[in-house]
Amino acid sequence: MNNIRILAIETSCRTFSAALCENGAVKAELIVDAGLRHAELLKENCLFLFKQTGWTKEQIQGIAVGTGPGSFTGLRVGISFARALAQAMRVPLVGVMSPEIIACGLGAANPRCIITESTGGNVFAGFFKAGRFLPSENYKIISLDLLCAKLARGGQFVCAGDGFLKDEITIRKALGPRLLACEYEQNFPRAGILGKIASERFDWSKLRADSWKKVEPCYLRPPIAVERLRKK
Repeated sequence: MNNIRILAIETSCRTFSAALCENGAVKAELIVDAGLRHAELLKENCLFLFKQTGWTKEQIQGIAVGTGPGSFTGLRVGISFARALAQAMRVPLVGVMSPEIIACGLGAANPRCIITESTGGNVFAGFFKAGRFLPSENYKIISLDLLCAKLARGGQFVCAGDGFLKDEITIRKALGPRLLACEYEQNFPRAGILGKIASERFDWSKLRADSWKKVEPCYLRPPIAVERLRKK
């Protein structure tokens, strides 16, 4: 499909972002510290992007959404919105794991560990080898202590993600000079990068309009309330 135009939406963390992309190039992007206001801000910010570019909804040929892991509320809001929009517009919808979006934004020169905030002393971790933008092993829930021990046994790593920011002091102690720095903004998945990945990874001419049915959030663990009920 030529001149593919994509609306990309990322709501897996506090930082909400949306972008309009054409053939992988970002034409307009918004990044907002949304806190818990994803549902309130999502529609109005997408409409703002259309005004900025002069595009109409009828010109969008596909939608991409970040699928987590991350905030339960943020993911529910973003993916539900993307699924409903794709269904109404009759365009394909694809999902991309949020750690892959961060990893792509960091480049592929070094190994990367993407760390997403979780609860109970645990984090979500994804490992990416140098030169690769797909994880080298399945995403996992891991305790911070075990993660630090695993990282300490390896070589240099770029660590990023909101989980890294939360536990940066502990991780820096574990890695020492083997921890490679990144810019603060690179710790969050950006919709513009999501749009680039979606443009390059998928053959949009072969995607069905009902592909939205297959896009689900990746939580890796049940909500805290469910976990507490199971312990009773």
